Amino acid sequence: MKSQIHEDKKSNTLSLSKNLLIVLAAVLGTSVMVSAQTTPTQATPAKEVKATKHHNHKANKKAKAEAASVKK
Repeated sequence: MKSQIHEDKKSNTLSLSKNLLIVLAAVLGTSVMVSAQTTPTQATPAKEVKATKHHNHKANKKAKAEAASVKK
């Protein structure tokens, strides 16, 4: 027959280890949740493309006008 003292030690150890596991799970769970928070992604600004001016367009118009006037 086991004495009551041995049973009390066993239940205390079990109770302590259960409580320790619960606290450990709570701490780890909280730290995982905090580190898993999503940060809003910062959208990279689109590059602005400046319209290029075509200087040749005016020159071509003048050349065509001159050529047309010469032909007449």
